[in-house]
Amino acid sequence: MKLCGVIILLVLIIIIIIISVILLYYISIHFPGMLMKWETTHNWCDEIESSFINNTETCRLHNLINNDKIRWVNSTLGTVGMAAYIDSPCSDKISQSNTYMLNRYDIYDQLATHLTHRLKCKCVYPYLKYNLPIGVPGFHIFDADSWLGKGYHVASLHTDQQEKRVPWPDNEQFDWTKTISFTIPITTPEQCGLYIIQRGPEAIKPGIPLWWTLRDAPTQYIPYKLGNCYVHHGKWYHMISPFNGKYGDRVTLQGHALYCISKKEYWLYW
Repeated sequence: MKLCGVIILLVLIIIIIIISVILLYYISIHFPGMLMKWETTHNWCDEIESSFINNTETCRLHNLINNDKIRWVNSTLGTVGMAAYIDSPCSDKISQSNTYMLNRYDIYDQLATHLTHRLKCKCVYPYLKYNLPIGVPGFHIFDADSWLGKGYHVASLHTDQQEKRVPWPDNEQFDWTKTISFTIPITTPEQCGLYIIQRGPEAIKPGIPLWWTLRDAPTQYIPYKLGNCYVHHGKWYHMISPFNGKYGDRVTLQGHALYCISKKEYWLYW
């Protein structure tokens, strides 16, 4: 009888171990941020941050976005506008979306001017200047009731590769090493920010979990300030930080840019 009890106990222990290993593997693949230390070791904040719009302007934009809830993708991650890494590149839908965004949100001229000054290079919207089916920057909304809003590190740990999903014209030349990612916080609930790790995909080794490879890499946590513009090249691993959903949704204006060699300008898109 005692032997039977011991066997049952051993079987239960083995089952628990197997389940734990499977769960750890699942987390390491889908939510590697949950296994990271996220200790700040470097400070690049001054290099990527600049003042953009004031609190009155962010409040006005937030009110417009809230009235656009019917256009959000889903209840936990909403978008207003069309993002290349989410939406299919359908020219008709992009044209409709861009027309709506440009008419409703009068921030785009100011954004292009700011980035032109910041990057010391002309920044344009290829949809406006060349009538190309490429989405303009738009808004991300993370719901206060999401897991992210509850303080869990469940956001995507990634590098930006959106430029590979955009239908760039064949008759133009591009510098694929000159990419830009930018974010402007429209709301800043407590703990809202960004993690940047000074490692890119070239550091990843086959068979080695992402979180393990990045565990000792130089890391920066950048707390977002309302209305500021945060610019980086997007090719280091980064992840948005969890936030305190008690203070509302996390809303940002964001987009990307790719340098067009033949036109000598950055093309802004999402």
